[in-house]
Amino acid sequence: MLLVSFLACSLAMALDLTGSVFDQVGRVKGLDPVILYSVALAESAYRPQADGYISPYPFTLRTATRPYYFKTKKEAAKKLRELLQSTRSVDVGPMQINVKWHSHRVKNVEDLLDTETNIRVAADILNERLRANNNDWLAALGQYHSFDAERSAWY
Repeated sequence: MLLVSFLACSLAMALDLTGSVFDQVGRVKGLDPVILYSVALAESAYRPQADGYISPYPFTLRTATRPYYFKTKKEAAKKLRELLQSTRSVDVGPMQINVKWHSHRVKNVEDLLDTETNIRVAADILNERLRANNNDWLAALGQYHSFDAERSAWY
């Protein structure tokens, strides 16, 4: 928990998320927007320009074998439909919400390509993991990624 707090404080001093979708969802869901942003960076970081900066990327899909980054929501939705014909395990959007485990949280899986919806679903998952782990952030964040103990600890 101390490490999470230190990282959040360090990042918060360098990053102002006021008014962002991370801030808006964080306020509604009772979560620090820096934590939400940090998860998005871990999940979908992409460097679309040659400026050296990475950021969460909204039109990201990932299967067990590779990531996909699209310029538009329409392109990502088309590929998502295609991928779902052969697998249910596709991670979607900036928070990489897995369709196999979390499609019940939205009316249509393509809704996960909406950034606010994607972050809201992730916040719900994180809050559930926090409750299940007695507010242990390290456990909650690890389980956001995986319930496998080794993969969870790595994350």
